Amino acid sequence: MKISQLPALVGLSTAIFTNAIVDEDNTKKNNLRLLKQPGMKCTTYTIDGELILKNSAVFRSSRIDSISSSSQCTNIAAFAGGALGATFCSGDTFSIGATAFFDEHGNEMGYYTRSGMRVPLFDPAEGELTLVGNAFNAFVFENGDQLHFQGVDKAGAPTLVTAVAGGTGEYIGAAGEVTITDFLKDKENTFEVCLLQK
Repeated sequence: MKISQLPALVGLSTAIFTNAIVDEDNTKKNNLRLLKQPGMKCTTYTIDGELILKNSAVFRSSRIDSISSSSQCTNIAAFAGGALGATFCSGDTFSIGATAFFDEHGNEMGYYTRSGMRVPLFDPAEGELTLVGNAFNAFVFENGDQLHFQGVDKAGAPTLVTAVAGGTGEYIGAAGEVTITDFLKDKENTFEVCLLQK
């Protein structure tokens, strides 16, 4: 990163955090809604949820430490209809293989991929262990351009808000956010891509 880019990055970070507000019902700590900034252009893409599930996998390696005696696993049998197994455990990796995504008119735009790792989040106030995922996502467009977005999300959350990290071609230097709704549900998954205009 060049020093000349720092003011823009600081401004974007400030704008995003300044406009993060808790939903009116305030029932869930993690249920944040981000207001779109002036000068952002939003485009909606969709992916067939059943196809995402079909192209998904969770991998578990063996545990080699004894730092904690707890299992650090979360029951997800009810999540995604059990398609991803019965549990997510700390250290599990996950991936979604190349899956077609479409614009609002049903035109195929390219393919989507996602990969990451689950890590534990112990909330002493709630007295329970949950898992969050450090996830890297990419849209690869038919012309070869790529849009990269990443974030940290709670396992099974219905809405994910991720940061645009940049990309290639048209997306070099891109900044903004991607809001994913109905993720890993067996219906249409929606990706709202909002980019700051250059």
